[in-house]
Amino acid sequence: MAVYFERLITCMSESPQFGRPGVVSMVSIAYPDFGRIESVLLATGELGDAAEVHGSLCAMFTVGAIGEDAWVRQVLRSRRMPPDVGREAEKLLRQLYACTVQNLADPEMGFHPFLPDDDEDLAHRTRALAAWCSGFLYGLAVSGVTEKQLGESEVAEFVRDLDDITQVFNDPEETQQSEEQSFTELVEYVRMGTLLVATEFQGPAPESKLH
Repeated sequence: MAVYFERLITCMSESPQFGRPGVVSMVSIAYPDFGRIESVLLATGELGDAAEVHGSLCAMFTVGAIGEDAWVRQVLRSRRMPPDVGREAEKLLRQLYACTVQNLADPEMGFHPFLPDDDEDLAHRTRALAAWCSGFLYGLAVSGVTEKQLGESEVAEFVRDLDDITQVFNDPEETQQSEEQSFTELVEYVRMGTLLVATEFQGPAPESKLH
């Protein structure tokens, strides 16, 4: 994985807009539990996993295309479910939306992708990162963002890199330590690239979002 994404990591380290890897705001708002969101999505019959759903939310929000109520409805898709499951699903999704909005707006750059905890298996976290990137690309597409619109901007390059990351894999020749380092650097690249998209599109402030 490190060799496959060497160019992305080099770009992150050399580009000023990506800052220093691993520097996250101390006021970052904690997301709901990843496993609980996954369970809720399975219980509602929603096929998309938690990371993919969050990736699409981040894309749609950063380009100013989705409000909380509309997003929750989109994820749940008016599926029939037991009342208790529906209430739990809506509660957790609204919490996820609120945390995401606050973290994206954090001047200390507290945002980070919604992924499994670090104690989860690396292969599981790697698949989740790929799914998050896939969701982000989907969110841009359904929001009407086109390649022509992006042109040859830094955002366009980041979007192309996300497409590469959706094909992420583990290299059997790498050690566990080097794989962990590569994964950490990729997450940081995605984190800072998402903030770059938000800055470039300058979407509405949280309080002005249409619900």
